[in-house]
Amino acid sequence: MTQALFRQEVLQARRGSWLGSISLAQPLPLWVLTGFAALAAFAIGLFLFFGSYTRRAQVRGHLVPSQGMAMILAPATGIISQMQVTEGSHPRPNPGRGACTTGYARSRRCRHRPA
Repeated sequence: MTQALFRQEVLQARRGSWLGSISLAQPLPLWVLTGFAALAAFAIGLFLFFGSYTRRAQVRGHLVPSQGMAMILAPATGIISQMQVTEGSHPRPNPGRGACTTGYARSRRCRHRPA
């Protein structure tokens, strides 16, 4: 029994199989790549020629609304501890009730005062 279990050709093929299989894919022709590059350069040129940007300037001063500034002051300082209106809900007319604490009393009901 001097004959090997596998033929010599099979053993040689297995030695090179770790390199991967043969790929028959060919790269894109040079004229296709050149066409894409020319098209991209043309598009960039069109953008630079016809494109616009917002002009920017630095100025001194500040912006004031044409109707003037509104000065809104609270009659007393306080912390709102409970609200009966949730985010996104539609409140009823004149709900005016939210539990809050102020500097004058520990806990009192905040009431809506009509203007």
